[in-house]
Amino acid sequence: MFVLATASAFLRLGSTSWRGVVFAEDGPVFLQGAHDHSLPAMLLEPYAGYANVTPRLVAELVSWLPLSWEGVGTILTSSALAGALALFVSTSPRRTGGIASQRSWPR
Repeated sequence: MFVLATASAFLRLGSTSWRGVVFAEDGPVFLQGAHDHSLPAMLLEPYAGYANVTPRLVAELVSWLPLSWEGVGTILTSSALAGALALFVSTSPRRTGGIASQRSWPR
């Protein structure tokens, strides 16, 4: 299920995912910040009024790759996170008995 969710998140980007395109602020803000500053210095640095901890952690991880692979690494890592989140959301109600569980719906 995780692989399917990750693949769908990756493939929804189309051909840009294979070319390693870096989207919007991922390059000039997060990846450049990972290259220029240490993780503690940039982790909680606000951008557009938000802390953006997850993108900064992804950028720090990807910054260890060769520069030509950073775009692909960012997309693969983000797709894996989206797949993990989709798996968590799709299985959580059944485990916790939350409002969306099968037991809470009227029959």
